[in-house]
Amino acid sequence: MVEGVLARGDRRVAEAVEAAWQKGCRFDGWSEQFSLAPWLEAFAEKGIDPEFYVTRERAEEETLPWDHLDCGVSRSFLLEEYHKAKEGEKTLDCRWHGCYDCGLCGDFGCANILDRLCEGKEPQRQGKEPPSPAEPLRSRIRDRDKFKVRIRFTKRDEARFLSQLDMVRLFSRVVRRAALPILYSQGFNPRPQISFGPPPPVGVESEGEYADLMLARPISPRELVARLNQNLIAGVQVLQAQIIDPKARSLMSRIEVADYTIEVRLDGASSGMATKDGPQKEKLEKFVTSLTKLSDKVIAARLQSLSGSTALLRILGRAGSQGSFKPFELPDLWKEKFTEEGLVLEKVKRVGLYYYRGGELKDLFEI
Repeated sequence: MVEGVLARGDRRVAEAVEAAWQKGCRFDGWSEQFSLAPWLEAFAEKGIDPEFYVTRERAEEETLPWDHLDCGVSRSFLLEEYHKAKEGEKTLDCRWHGCYDCGLCGDFGCANILDRLCEGKEPQRQGKEPPSPAEPLRSRIRDRDKFKVRIRFTKRDEARFLSQLDMVRLFSRVVRRAALPILYSQGFNPRPQISFGPPPPVGVESEGEYADLMLARPISPRELVARLNQNLIAGVQVLQAQIIDPKARSLMSRIEVADYTIEVRLDGASSGMATKDGPQKEKLEKFVTSLTKLSDKVIAARLQSLSGSTALLRILGRAGSQGSFKPFELPDLWKEKFTEEGLVLEKVKRVGLYYYRGGELKDLFEI
């Protein structure tokens, strides 16, 4: 009943919601936290009759609380669909059976994806129903006509706190806003065909992340970079794009090495750590030298520089489907060798991802 009032109520319900909050209603979406009594008290105090909102049948000409919101679909179309639903009548897929003039296409920039793929020619819709919403993007595109584009992008500043799931959502939206001819997967819940390399840990900046986009038609790398960057958020910037073989190995199966720069300091260490022959420098050098023995995920490591009380380490670690080096495990590895003081990570950045070919590290654009 409370959910019905909140879903169908108008602005007068707002005062009752505030009153319920003042009576202690918190996290009421959880059954163990929900209590009906304070809600009923709040409704009574503010003159709200729940039955008026929940059980009353509304006239078709009545002004609804959400009529001022424009989702693109017209009220007349929704009423027509309401009558058809009561009669058990179906509305066929407009991509294959003609336009129903719902109001969504036009001002909102939407377009029938089948019409777009047919490039202005009238598609043969009648008598054929697609097995899934993604079918128009798959059935009309042969494998040899698909185009895979590999992009390299950054993940800086506040964007470093985005999880991999957040990045998937971000690029799924950005490719639509950029009007890229992205292909979709088949199935009940089609997804844009975008695949990523192994993600950096949350909180780690990166100068070289990769993603592969499968497109229905070619687009110049320069134009693709420009379109994406116009719609991406601060901190995420596409640096490079290149068309590659659609049958090229996936990023997750290809990437083997991640390159990190890691700024560290010793807990309680003074600026003497940076002296040429200081004891702190000696400890760091011993630690870096032994990293490949302390962790099988470390391929190579070196002490790159010392400045004040901090040091900059450069570490090549394993990456990909076979397991990855985790920079945040360094303090634990330090404790295995030195117990009197701790290692503190000041800043971690991933500067590149690579794979091996002929014993040499190769860039992901070198296929």
